[in-house]
Amino acid sequence: MLHYKQKPFVHYEQAVKIYFLMNQLKIRGVKEYLNKISKSGYTFQFDRFFFFHTSNIWTQKGTQKRMDVTNRIKVHDDALCRIIDIDDMNIFQGIEQKLELTDASIEECVTTKISYKAPAKVSNPNEVLDS
Repeated sequence: MLHYKQKPFVHYEQAVKIYFLMNQLKIRGVKEYLNKISKSGYTFQFDRFFFFHTSNIWTQKGTQKRMDVTNRIKVHDDALCRIIDIDDMNIFQGIEQKLELTDASIEECVTTKISYKAPAKVSNPNEVLDS
C-alpha cells in the first residue's frame, strides 16, 4: 500500500526545514538543552497551539468547517523532533488547541511550548479520572 502525504503537510515540512536553516544557532542551544534533560530521565510535554484564519475554521453560514487538528499533530511532532533531535517516544503528555486567528495579515502557524517533568506514575487508572 502506498502512502501519500497531502500537500499541506508537505508544505509544512518544507517550511519547518526552512526555519531550521535560518535559525541553526538558536536551535543548536535548544537541542543541547533538551538532550541533557532527556538523558536525565525526564519526559516532555508538548503543548501545541494551532492558529487558523477565521475563514478556514468557519463557513460563511457560521458552521464549523471540517478540520482535523489531530492529523496535524503527528506531522508537527515528527518535524519538530527531527529538528531538535529528540525521540518522540519521550513525549508523554500534551495538549492541542485550535485557535481562531482574527488578523488575516498574520500567517497561519503552530506554536509549541515544550516543558519537562518526571514520568507520572499511578497504581490505578481511576486515580487519573478522580483527580
